[in-house]
Amino acid sequence: MYGNPEGIRALARHVGEAADRTRAEAGRGGRAEEVRWQSLGAGRYRAQLTEAVQAARASAVQLDDLAAALEAHARAVAHRLQQIADAEQWLRRQADNAVDEAHGLLSDLEHEGDRLMDGARSAAHAVTGVPGGDLRWLELARERGFRL
Repeated sequence: MYGNPEGIRALARHVGEAADRTRAEAGRGGRAEEVRWQSLGAGRYRAQLTEAVQAARASAVQLDDLAAALEAHARAVAHRLQQIADAEQWLRRQADNAVDEAHGLLSDLEHEGDRLMDGARSAAHAVTGVPGGDLRWLELARERGFRL
């Protein structure tokens, strides 16, 4: 159900105007009884004119119905287009938020990784050159939270 609601509304107005013109023409033709001439042809003319007026009035009603249906369709299209725009806006916001959150988490992870690497380098540096079985292992371990 895509389309241009304004274009559909313009068509609805055009059809409504056609209904008004048809109704006006039916009103002008609806005076068959005012025909003064008397003859067999006059009687047939009045009957045909009456049928034509009734058909024109019925057509005007159908045109009114069509104009109303087109206007309803235009409203439905406008509503659907608004729903699409709302969904797009919401999803774009969700995507932006997810990117921002991921960026924040990666930044936090990078900082935590740097902190862990610094700790690991410090621990590696502290034990470099300490021979196996040396008492300094106990001292170094206690400095870093080791409990006996």
